[in-house]
Amino acid sequence: MKPGGCILFRDYAVGDLAQQRFEGKEAAPQKIEENFYVRGDGTRAYYFSEEYLSSLMARHGFSMKECKVVEKVIENRKQRVEMKRLWIQGKFVRLAAEPEAQSS
Repeated sequence: MKPGGCILFRDYAVGDLAQQRFEGKEAAPQKIEENFYVRGDGTRAYYFSEEYLSSLMARHGFSMKECKVVEKVIENRKQRVEMKRLWIQGKFVRLAAEPEAQSS
C-alpha cells in the first residue's frame, strides 16, 4: 500500500455477546487462545481490543486516525430478548516509507 493509503477496519470487539457465549460453554476446546475461538463449523473468530488493534497496525506502519468500540442492542421480539453486540472499528493511514540507510 502506498504511503497515505487508508484501511477502514470493522470486526468483533472483546466482550461481544458471541464471545460471552463461547466463554459460557462447558466445552473448553473451542478456545484456541485469549480472544481467539473456533466455531462449530471450523471457522475461526477473533475478538479485538482497541489496544491490540492499534498496536498491531502501528507495528505494520500505520497511524491510527480513529479506533473505537461500537455497541448496538439488537432485540429479538419473538423471544423478548435484547442482545448486546460490540464491534471495533477504526481508520488507519499508511505512514511514509522510511528512507533506506545509504552505505558509504
